[in-house]
Amino acid sequence: MTEYIWTEKTLCCRFAGRLDSTTAPAIEIVLEREMIKQPEQVLFDLASIDYISSAFLRICIKSAKAVEPGCFSIIHAGPQLKKVFKMVNLDELLNIES
Repeated sequence: MTEYIWTEKTLCCRFAGRLDSTTAPAIEIVLEREMIKQPEQVLFDLASIDYISSAFLRICIKSAKAVEPGCFSIIHAGPQLKKVFKMVNLDELLNIES
């Protein structure tokens, strides 16, 4: 399940469950519709996530490129998720917070 929450010009996407090749296509479709509204800031809240696949990493990269540099953040990423982002060298490209 995913929630898309708008606060002024900030889009916060709260994810739950697994973010893999099964769930990523549906997330990408809805996210593309939300991005048309041109958010200034995009947050991906991963508090309820314990698994991400390369399909979700692609969505992260695509979303980060759609906004100004520094305006995309991943929040509430646990140690295991941070490790995945670091292994694929995305920890420096994406702003990842605990």
